[in-house]
Amino acid sequence: MRDKVRLAIVGTGGVANAHAQAHRHNADAVEIVALADIVPGKAAEFARRHGLTTATLCEHYEEALALPAVDAIDICLVPEVHGPAALAALEAGKHVLCEKPMALSLAEARQMSDRASATGLVNMVDFTYRYYPVARFVRRLIDEGDLGEIVRVRSQYIMQVPAHWASRPVNTTSPALNIIGDLGSHVIDLLRFFAGEIVSVSGQHRVKPGRGESADAIVEFASGATGSVEASSVVTDRSGHFRRVEVHGTTGAATIDYFRPGIVQLYLRGGIAAHLPGGVTTVRVPGVAWGEQCTDEIEHLAWVEGLANASKLFAQGVAGQRDAAVATFYDGYRAQVIMEAIAESSATGNRVMVAPPSA
Repeated sequence: MRDKVRLAIVGTGGVANAHAQAHRHNADAVEIVALADIVPGKAAEFARRHGLTTATLCEHYEEALALPAVDAIDICLVPEVHGPAALAALEAGKHVLCEKPMALSLAEARQMSDRASATGLVNMVDFTYRYYPVARFVRRLIDEGDLGEIVRVRSQYIMQVPAHWASRPVNTTSPALNIIGDLGSHVIDLLRFFAGEIVSVSGQHRVKPGRGESADAIVEFASGATGSVEASSVVTDRSGHFRRVEVHGTTGAATIDYFRPGIVQLYLRGGIAAHLPGGVTTVRVPGVAWGEQCTDEIEHLAWVEGLANASKLFAQGVAGQRDAAVATFYDGYRAQVIMEAIAESSATGNRVMVAPPSA
């Protein structure tokens, strides 16, 4: 087994820059050996910007996959190409880290999940917010029973967008290409991460011309718990990314504000907060340096750290140490199920029952 995963980044647009920073955090385990972008000169400029002077430059992702020196690919392409690139990578025997939304359709997502499972190769979706230390800390509290039985989860991602974005045409045929896939896929993944499989959805997707769009849903989990999805760009004075999760159990509750990624608002009945008025206290997340600070710079650093944690877990998986809490292509497929259920419920006005995982 080699000491490092030899990685190709395919697609060198906006989000790829953060991915390169994240992989640099794990330079002892990940080496970026190739870059691919169909726009002439873009891969070369990306290489200069990130000091990747020895990386092989390719035009198409197929060229990167053909390189014997590549063990894995990080897909930062537009969503329309996620599926074809991932399937080609699996066929070529490469491990795959893929940006969200994973696929354009439920059929494509199922194909990707099934193929990844059949190959045994490492496959991950970059649902960044489950990889934040604060999210993994709350998940540990849940797994250890500190919150009791989970009864409700609320997940929210809202942001005000520039006028040119708010005015762009909205794709109504593929939820992956509108706000349900853009922001909503993160929200859905966090619901599943904290409370398990969703079995029913009552949702709506609305477009406000010139303002943006919103997707909202009430969901029920297989456990009997309930939850809510909120993803919107129809907001005022939210120029940043406002992301919040509330997890309520029978003996405790936790609130994550991703603008304050170093803390969690925690209530544990009979636990560390029981002596306080209202029973709620602020708890520092173990191993996180910035505590209660909240600035745009810290928010960005926390996002890169989330990506870096994903990079680390990906490399560990390739080395044979797979973490059960990572988002695999199966998780991407199940998120797609819920995304399309929201779209169907919105179109029909009816509650949609979700097929169980075995279906």
